[in-house]
Amino acid sequence: CGQAGLRLRGHNEPGGPPRTPNLPITNAPFRHPYAIHRNSPTNSGEEPEIEVLLPPLEEQQRIVTEIEGYQKVLDGARQILAVYRPGFAIGPTWPVVTLDQITNQITDGTHFTPTYTESGVPFWRVTDLTQSNDSKKFISNAEHVQLIKRCHPKKGDILYSKNGTIGVAKKVDWDFEFSVFVSLAVLKPKPELTDSSFLEYTMNSPFVYSQAVSRSKSNTVTNLHLVEIREFEIPLPPLEEQRRIVAELDAEAAQIDAVRALIPCFEAKIQRVIDRVWGNNGSE
Repeated sequence: CGQAGLRLRGHNEPGGPPRTPNLPITNAPFRHPYAIHRNSPTNSGEEPEIEVLLPPLEEQQRIVTEIEGYQKVLDGARQILAVYRPGFAIGPTWPVVTLDQITNQITDGTHFTPTYTESGVPFWRVTDLTQSNDSKKFISNAEHVQLIKRCHPKKGDILYSKNGTIGVAKKVDWDFEFSVFVSLAVLKPKPELTDSSFLEYTMNSPFVYSQAVSRSKSNTVTNLHLVEIREFEIPLPPLEEQRRIVAELDAEAAQIDAVRALIPCFEAKIQRVIDRVWGNNGSE
């Protein structure tokens, strides 16, 4: 059967903007699957009517099913990423030590806002650790030289978020120089006691994260103080066991990265369906 005509009337919520009715979708092989006409408002102030040419119902249902299938994958991927934290079983014979015992230094970044420059030495904040936005900050080399007299992060150290978003750890696995803000703690592991990758996973684990939450202070912004971080309890297996756990969690992290990659992939799938529906296929 062919397309059917449907005339819909808009409706205003009290005190809100005009609300357009939900429209069906189509994947019918038409250049422009919809013909939508907005009549001029009447003198009485009534909402304009919208005329929609509908495809066959079977075609509408097929497209809805396709998009809903993609959306289920997206929802599942986002749920996994929202709750995932790397974890491992703690051996009953492992000693439990404080973080201060297995690090050479625990400090944080500068407590004042530096003078930002267009380029120069990267200046890391919590948002750089969590990748919650794309903005980057830089400072001059002269100011960097002054800041690293107190806190000098280096390759193999662990960055740990302590203000705002707390409890996120990242191993420094790059060689370039950078400075950090007060919102980041810098942990310098004792290599004879702990593998830095193991410490990164441990700091991100539910076991340590629960300690961070319980010790944090929440006013306008959630904060962790260095004194609390130094007292975190850390399970400490032998180095050989630490490296085995790291290998296992590295493989798990690769699977999580694959889940993360599903999000832009399936967002693009949904967008392609929408483009087909509205005839935005680049052939205009």
